[in-house]
Amino acid sequence: MARWLGLVLVLIGIVSTVWLAITGQLTLYIHPRYELFTVILAALGAIFTIGALFVVGGAKDREDHEHGEQHDDLKDLEPDDRAWGKHRTFRTKRTFPHLRSFWLATSSILVSAAAVVILLVLPPATLSVQVASERDVADSSLRISESESVSLVGADSTTFTVKDWAILLGTRDSGSILNKQANVTGFAVGSDDPNIYFLSRFLISCCAVDAQPVGVPVYDPGWSSRFPAGTWLDVSGAFTSGADVTAAPAFVLRPSAVEIIEEPSNPYVF
Repeated sequence: MARWLGLVLVLIGIVSTVWLAITGQLTLYIHPRYELFTVILAALGAIFTIGALFVVGGAKDREDHEHGEQHDDLKDLEPDDRAWGKHRTFRTKRTFPHLRSFWLATSSILVSAAAVVILLVLPPATLSVQVASERDVADSSLRISESESVSLVGADSTTFTVKDWAILLGTRDSGSILNKQANVTGFAVGSDDPNIYFLSRFLISCCAVDAQPVGVPVYDPGWSSRFPAGTWLDVSGAFTSGADVTAAPAFVLRPSAVEIIEEPSNPYVF
């Protein structure tokens, strides 16, 4: 039963992976560049798992056959020997094998059902604002790749994402930042300054496990009275110097329009 359970769980995992890829939700867990590779591995895993099912089935048939032969051997014993054989196997029979099999089967069904519900029925859960706070969005924004900043300086900023602006803000190049118009989408994460929140998104470089929050500081006094942290927003405005030139953030986005929106179908940046 344990062998069957393991194979069933593997098949459930494979089916869920393929299903997420078909429905376009696999990128909620991994970077798009790994999607095809993951699907190919899932297909290979399905082939090997189906083969293993036949192997396990054959092994079970051999066990049943051997058990039948042992039972026949016991029948061929002399009466005294048969009595001794019964006495020898009495302790193992007292373990209530049928009851044990029932509980194993029930547990296997429950585990398999739970796996189906978690992987196939429940919608994929995205990373939360709490995770962004724990991973320090301000610090993460400063540590993302600086190599991309070269291509961003002087580029058309009307198409910049939260990630692009976070990279550019990390350069502290005032000529490329001050008075630039921005229109960005993300969720609000509070900061140490009650007048500032970070408009954030999670940056996935490999998978959701290593996702890091990146964000743009938005100077918006009284924001917490209008919407809670974690709210998805579409913000338009222009960048200005921070209120305190001696402290971070050096630049902030002063919004001209803030619109509360639904979470996008793919909330991450890559």
